[in-house]
Amino acid sequence: MRSYSSSALLAGAMVGALGCSTDDVVDAPVIAPDRLEFRTAPAQAIAGVPFDPAVQVLILLPDGRIDVTSTAAVSLTALSATVADTLRGATSVTATAGIATFPAVSFSRVSAATRLVARSSGLTGAESTPIRVGHGVAAQLVFLTQPDSAVAGRPLPALRVQVRDVGGNRVLSASGPVTVAIATGPTGASVTGTATADLSSGEASFNDVRLPRAGTGYTLTASLVGEAGIRSPVTRVFATAPAAPASLAFLSEPTASTVGFPVTPAIRVAIVDEFANIVGSASTPVTLDLAVAAAGTQLTGTTTAAPMAGIATFTNVRVDRAAATVRLRAAAAGLTSAVSAGFAVGAP
Repeated sequence: MRSYSSSALLAGAMVGALGCSTDDVVDAPVIAPDRLEFRTAPAQAIAGVPFDPAVQVLILLPDGRIDVTSTAAVSLTALSATVADTLRGATSVTATAGIATFPAVSFSRVSAATRLVARSSGLTGAESTPIRVGHGVAAQLVFLTQPDSAVAGRPLPALRVQVRDVGGNRVLSASGPVTVAIATGPTGASVTGTATADLSSGEASFNDVRLPRAGTGYTLTASLVGEAGIRSPVTRVFATAPAAPASLAFLSEPTASTVGFPVTPAIRVAIVDEFANIVGSASTPVTLDLAVAAAGTQLTGTTTAAPMAGIATFTNVRVDRAAATVRLRAAAAGLTSAVSAGFAVGAP
């Protein structure tokens, strides 16, 4: 059965009245959309913040009317001469009644002039007027430089910290002090030197951050003072090596002993730097003698030992005379000596 559109039936009625055949009437041609056009696009925006109002793109017929029957897919991209910008959010939507609405789309980068470009298959695309994209509010801190290694008590390599918005853009207007602290590290680790610096153009520099405790597993973090939620991820893991050998320290002190028997427990003397870190690479021999003892008392046995991993161990040191109080002295060339705690030596 042959079918006709309503417009054709109406035309048939008209030609019938005029004495013409309906076979001489054809359907009115369908007019297809041919281009896109922005209905709304911002003149300025904030990086990371959705456009308000939402961007809308129209699907137009050749005569400029909206094609209210169109459900075409429309996509948005960003175009900038100065930055590699990307859009965040749903950048491809299906039109409703010839209008494509993008409700939660934002720019990711600051730019002096970025354009939006709309495209749809088979249609001429559209380009917005230039849009100025500014940075958002401070949301995070980022280490621009990080320590790879350090020496105990010496300044770390210069650190730079930058304030950024949610899109990763530097917030030039950010102000206030930033503090660097230890996130992980050896037991008892602390920061000395100058660990707080004021922001300038969104950045803070630290040239005198020191870590007196040698050890491994260090990471640092930075935070904006007064803004608990604005902080950095931790740095990569690094180690702090001991400083130069400076002195000796008794790691295990002698306790009450008996004449002719080795002092117990075994005496351990460490070579340490000025911050009391054991210098594992030190190899200077360490010698024990009597610092406090009755006249004529002698220390016998093996009284000189080469350190291993920075520690000299004495296992057969003896005191040859009874005394209520004896103290030992540890000495090594070029290092500050150390004196042990007092201990008693009893008669056999």
